[in-house]
Amino acid sequence: MSEVILKNSGKFEQVYIIGGDAVMYYPRVNKPFPKHKSDEKQYSVTVFVDTETRNKLEMPVEEDGVFINKQFYEVGVDRNKKKKVKFPTSDQVGEDERHYDDVKGLHGFSLTCPEFKKNGDKVVLNVVDADGNPLQVNIGTGSKGNFRMWGWRNEEGQLNVTLDTVQVTELVEAPSGGAGGYDDIMGIDLSKNQPTMKNKPEPDFDDDGNDDIPF
Repeated sequence: MSEVILKNSGKFEQVYIIGGDAVMYYPRVNKPFPKHKSDEKQYSVTVFVDTETRNKLEMPVEEDGVFINKQFYEVGVDRNKKKKVKFPTSDQVGEDERHYDDVKGLHGFSLTCPEFKKNGDKVVLNVVDADGNPLQVNIGTGSKGNFRMWGWRNEEGQLNVTLDTVQVTELVEAPSGGAGGYDDIMGIDLSKNQPTMKNKPEPDFDDDGNDDIPF
């Protein structure tokens, strides 16, 4: 089970997901990729966590939570804005469609980091191994890790977060040339050898979180 730690850092706050067992899907953390319907680029990863970790992240601060501004989806259960199960299991899709049986029972959400700050400075996303050494390999779906985010509270008191550090504790190396093991031209997830997809991948997420750095 992962542990969630909330730490104050001046006017900002830091959130840690540690324990080494959060599962990554489609990690694009070594280099930024274009955002959906935008010329801007960002780093991104879909993270799957257990129920207690989701509850800790979602609950209000006064109830010992983080109140993070993210949308979570339980595998095989929760639906997106289009009323479709966001992360379907194999019995919910066709035999040649992507499924999430390997993380059944977990809850997925998106973490992102923009390529640039609003002032034009380039953002540095830390990607390290279990010992803190820089990690330059292609990280694939199924890898596990710890995450550090930093953020600020919006008017509703929710914490808008930006991914700051990815520490890989269990590496599934993706083939070279693949973004997180997923080839959006061929329509296949090479890192997990999953069945070929007929359709192009969905946008990363449809949550309302504001991940833009406020300076």
